[in-house]
Amino acid sequence: MTTNVVIFDDSATARHALRLALESDPVVRVVGEAADQTEALELIESLKPHLVTMDVVLRREDGIEVAAALMARSPVPILVVTARERDPQLVDETLEAGALEVVQKLPSPSSPDYAARRRRLVRLVKTLAGVHVVRRRRPRTAGGPRPAPAAAPLAGT
Repeated sequence: MTTNVVIFDDSATARHALRLALESDPVVRVVGEAADQTEALELIESLKPHLVTMDVVLRREDGIEVAAALMARSPVPILVVTARERDPQLVDETLEAGALEVVQKLPSPSSPDYAARRRRLVRLVKTLAGVHVVRRRRPRTAGGPRPAPAAAPLAGT
């Protein structure tokens, strides 16, 4: 079975590098590339990919909000692929928004560990593509107040 992927990153260079890495496996097919939220939503709704890879560090948009919007509108497994160092707060916010995992972008193909990291990434894409996800309400905005817990009924009422 083919694993269809949409790549969402505002960098054309990053999209190209990720496409080459993913399509090194004959089972993975990149069916679309998006540079912004509008394009990503249109592609996801029309192509129905098995998985979306996306960066959350975007020049013009809040990637965490974009992930939340994707999960609210067109639920799909999301793998965040970012150049940002593993930041616990970023990971928590990204997972809360609905992404399944956060990984770092691949190094240059001339790097000694490129092949091993590419294989791990492709394996992760194929695994996460099989995860069933459901529509999520949009979570609180990053840094915003958490929703208040529901009040418990008073005893005797």
